[in-house]
Amino acid sequence: MGIAGAANMPVATALLLDLAPPERRQAVLATNYTGMSVAYTLGVMPAGYVAEQGYGLLALISSLGYILVALCYVLALRGALPMQRSESRLSADILRVATDRVFLGFAALAFIFPFAMGQVVTASPLFAAENGLGEGYIGLVLGGNSIIVALLALPVAARIEAGGPFRPLGLAAFLIGIAFISYAGIGNTAVAYMTGTVIFSFGELIFSSAVPAAVARIAPAGRRGAYQGGWTLVASLSMGSALLLSGLLRDALSWRGAWLTYAALALILAALLFVSRRRFSERAQY
Repeated sequence: MGIAGAANMPVATALLLDLAPPERRQAVLATNYTGMSVAYTLGVMPAGYVAEQGYGLLALISSLGYILVALCYVLALRGALPMQRSESRLSADILRVATDRVFLGFAALAFIFPFAMGQVVTASPLFAAENGLGEGYIGLVLGGNSIIVALLALPVAARIEAGGPFRPLGLAAFLIGIAFISYAGIGNTAVAYMTGTVIFSFGELIFSSAVPAAVARIAPAGRRGAYQGGWTLVASLSMGSALLLSGLLRDALSWRGAWLTYAALALILAALLFVSRRRFSERAQY
């Protein structure tokens, strides 16, 4: 799954950016994310109940879904596609991404978004389960997150698109910090889990389309695929480290200490994203 995701994520994003008019890229990315959220909702909401019947059944149903997606790719992506081609070699593109200080600075701040996504998707269910919540309720909460994103992603993206993708990212990180504070600070676990996840959803509404649009603006002409690939690497490492780090912090500080640590990190990065938004905007290209 890691290998498949490593290819699919940057390629799909770069293709969408090539197909979309420059002034509508964020709305197009939001539309794509809405489709992903709907699919996630259709999958995760019943997943908890299916898991109660056995994880073998859950694995079988999931496998059939992947096969269906593969067939959709084969049938839909035919003929020539209007891709923006790079004039340089792959090695040169990789070197350019790895030495681009603006991109690296942005990635160093924006990593909080995939990292937080990893915490919500992988660590928060363990937090909820250890505190007595059932798989069905956990699936319902995560599915509710997807419903919020599916309903509001496109309107929110259309609203903030005119101001550029860098401007609202500080707010998105701030909402993530508040979500983690909710996990830690509300005594009733069911209420804490629901409240924190709902607040996180509103941050996700912003960063889900704003971050890839921001990477596209930072990327020089002809190198959007390479820059999206560089961001995918950062996002994968950030999201993949979430569960490991949560396990270590949970053992050392308890779940409450872990969530408060993440909240402090998110709030610090929120301030830095707000302060540096003009610097990134000056580099932005269409």
